Amino acid sequence: MSATPKKNTTRRSRPAIKVYCLDAERSAIETNAMATGLSTSEFLRRVGTGHVIQNRLDTRQVRELTRLGADMGRVGGLLKAMLTNEERFTGIGGQQLRQLASTAVDELLANQRLLREGITDMFDRGEA
Repeated sequence: MSATPKKNTTRRSRPAIKVYCLDAERSAIETNAMATGLSTSEFLRRVGTGHVIQNRLDTRQVRELTRLGADMGRVGGLLKAMLTNEERFTGIGGQQLRQLASTAVDELLANQRLLREGITDMFDRGEA
C-alpha cells in the first residue's frame, strides 16, 4: 500500500495532530501564520514538513523598494536634463532652474533615505 493518500481523501478527513502550547506561543504562531497569508493549520504543516515559509510582507517591501529605486532614477534623469540645458528647459530662468534642481535633489535624498531604511530593516530581520 502506498504512503500517499487517495485522490478523493482530503486532509480534513484525516486525524488532526493536537499541539499543546501556551497562550503566548499560540498567539505567536497565529501572528506568524497571518503574516505569511496562510491559515494556522497550513503554516504549521509547512513548518513541520521543512518548507521555507515566505513572508507576505517581503513581497510588498520589495515592490516598495523597487518603486523607490525607479523614483530615484526619474529624479536623477530630471536633474541631469536640467544640468545639460535640455530643450524642454529653454526659457526657464536661473532662479526657477535652481528651485527645480533643489526640489529634485531633495526628493532624491529623501528616496535614498527611505531605500536605505528599507534595506536596513530587511537585513535586521535576516531576510536579505
